[in-house]
Amino acid sequence: MKRCKVLITGPFNAGKTQFIKSISDITPMTTEKIISSESKKVKKTTTVAMDYGRVNVDNIYFHLFGTPGQERFDFMWNILSLNIDTCLFLIDSTSHNFNEAKNIISYFNKQSNNIPKLIIATKQDLPQAQPLSQINKHFLHYNLPIMACNAKNKKSVHQVLLELKKFL
Repeated sequence: MKRCKVLITGPFNAGKTQFIKSISDITPMTTEKIISSESKKVKKTTTVAMDYGRVNVDNIYFHLFGTPGQERFDFMWNILSLNIDTCLFLIDSTSHNFNEAKNIISYFNKQSNNIPKLIIATKQDLPQAQPLSQINKHFLHYNLPIMACNAKNKKSVHQVLLELKKFL
């Protein structure tokens, strides 16, 4: 059975933890803690170290490692990105500021240049989500495939992993 280490990264509140929770065959390991900063207006908890889940898709064990999204925990990025086989960049479709997402993509492009990467536009199910075509315009210069995903929907997350499988 083949195994694949997938790094799931992106800005705070992009849906990384939910993505892993939605698809994992095992009970996901999370390191969520109550937020004590301004960010608590957005959600109550944040990942402080990593999330981990595992899923078997067509005889490939995807080991899913989610990074913290807040900059103050970015020291974990180097640790989690060791020996990754691929990377998913989760982008919040309801956001109108993609600078943080661009910084994260640039960072990981430098760290792991020769692996498959996808941009995943989450929250496409929400009415305030920007259309995928509009989001794509912000990330054209990265020359990475982009697709939509509802991180709360197992079937949608499964589609992302099937697409990812094509690049392995």
